[in-house]
Amino acid sequence: MNKKMLILMLPLLCLTSCNEKKDVSTIDFSIYSPAGAPALAIYQSIIDGKATTTSDPKTVAAQLQNDDTNYDFCVFESATALKLIKAGKSNFTFAKLLTSGNLHLAGINKTSTDLPKVGDKIVYFGSGVTTDTIKYCFPEIFADSNKDNVFEPLASAALTAAVMQTGMYNNVNVDYVFTAEPVLFASQKANENIIDLGNINAFVSEKSSGKFDFVPQAALFVKNSFLEENKENYDAIIDNIEEQMNDAINDPSKVKDAINTYLLDETDQKEKFGFSSTVAYNIQKDNKNLFGVADSENDINVATIKDYLSTINSTIVL
Repeated sequence: MNKKMLILMLPLLCLTSCNEKKDVSTIDFSIYSPAGAPALAIYQSIIDGKATTTSDPKTVAAQLQNDDTNYDFCVFESATALKLIKAGKSNFTFAKLLTSGNLHLAGINKTSTDLPKVGDKIVYFGSGVTTDTIKYCFPEIFADSNKDNVFEPLASAALTAAVMQTGMYNNVNVDYVFTAEPVLFASQKANENIIDLGNINAFVSEKSSGKFDFVPQAALFVKNSFLEENKENYDAIIDNIEEQMNDAINDPSKVKDAINTYLLDETDQKEKFGFSSTVAYNIQKDNKNLFGVADSENDINVATIKDYLSTINSTIVL
């Protein structure tokens, strides 16, 4: 090859090498995440043994606050983790919002045009951003004058299942339940009188006049020392996770097949991911994205989340 030809080819060679993706399977890193919706956003990392899941989110919070943790990344409720970081209780940094819309309003024996009104019996769950968002969207329901019609929040979305499936709580007929997937999907299978009246994002968008169309839920956080020592690897890991998020939203059949290849038994799938591959597919198919996996191209950052919390008058201040 003569010099002239080599010079002409150099830009092409550079372009090819620069665009070549790094194989994340060769990178040594670990993620700790709650099972459920966040697990769908990192499904391939779980399959590849790069991510470990737990049914107890409190153990993730403990790792976020453990200076000697062996995990390089943790997945946790975004605002709560950011509050820990602000207080100097965690040596992690916000990396990527993973879920931003897994909060649903379910009606029991309602039509598609019904919405909660004063006097209706309401069950909801959670704390922090979850409950703050619900109260922001439906302030009249949570007014002191209506407090006798709203039950104290349940500890988790899982506990709303029994309410939806029976239509009752504390021997009282319930009208509406704020819940999440996959609990809603399973409850609809058990009780045909349950209707999904919408993702909370639609109500947030209406209430904020379009300023926000999401709820900052689970996010990926990176250990500061890992980020400092592995900048190139970090970028490759984030790129790969964004691909997994895209799969979860746009190609649920690919996710289903991958999980089935990894674990064929549905019980094992539920233990590892918090859902079976079939349930995940049915919840996500037809571009529904009812698990609320965030758009991988979102530019939501700490400042955006702070603005959101301020807008909804959250009890969490960053």
